[in-house]
Amino acid sequence: MKHGISTLKAGGEIHINALMKDNATIIEVCNTGEISNKSDIGIGIDNINRRLKYQFGERFSFRLYQKMDCVYAEIKIKNEEI
Repeated sequence: MKHGISTLKAGGEIHINALMKDNATIIEVCNTGEISNKSDIGIGIDNINRRLKYQFGERFSFRLYQKMDCVYAEIKIKNEEI
């Protein structure tokens, strides 16, 4: 598993949360660090979006954002109507 925290000399923390809210499943991963502008990040994000689209069609959203000293990756999947 490749993760952004691996480049931090002093280490850091990773937190994973999952919850159901407003008829959607939300998975959030946050880690100590900053969003890098390296081009390989774009490839990873493209791969995530392709895989999620294959699995969930248009029912998902993915976002990567910085909040204080943490980087957040959030996947939101709308639950199917039964």
